[in-house]
Amino acid sequence: MNILIILLSTSDFGMGAKIAFSGGPIISLLSNVSFNDNISMNLSIGGFPGIIMKVESNLRCSKKKEWSPYLQGGLGFTRFFRGKAKDKNLNDIHFNVGITKSYPSSLKLSADIGLLYAPYGVNYWLREESPDITYFIYPVVNFEVLF
Repeated sequence: MNILIILLSTSDFGMGAKIAFSGGPIISLLSNVSFNDNISMNLSIGGFPGIIMKVESNLRCSKKKEWSPYLQGGLGFTRFFRGKAKDKNLNDIHFNVGITKSYPSSLKLSADIGLLYAPYGVNYWLREESPDITYFIYPVVNFEVLF
């Protein structure tokens, strides 16, 4: 607990919202901690009640400028409550590239595109459901608003 307090007191903290498109829209709450001018970490939690839940953590490398391109990578967890994948989990690794527009009022708007990879080693049910697919790789598009 003390490490978390020290970490938050030595960094910038922001909250916002995110909408992601990977097979369908997923709306999430977003929190962001900037460790320095170039590295930040964000956590998003969202989905649709009763249908899907998505949790994602990302490490972002960028420059602190008005317009800033960035690279981002992280881990994701998705739980399905309906449909063909009912009661199943999907663990993923994802990499994105994007751009952020920073405003003087500490508002940040971001957009990125990337790839989401779901390895068979931790998603055993994918092999059973789709034995003819070699790799589970999906495109993803994200839009973020951060205060």
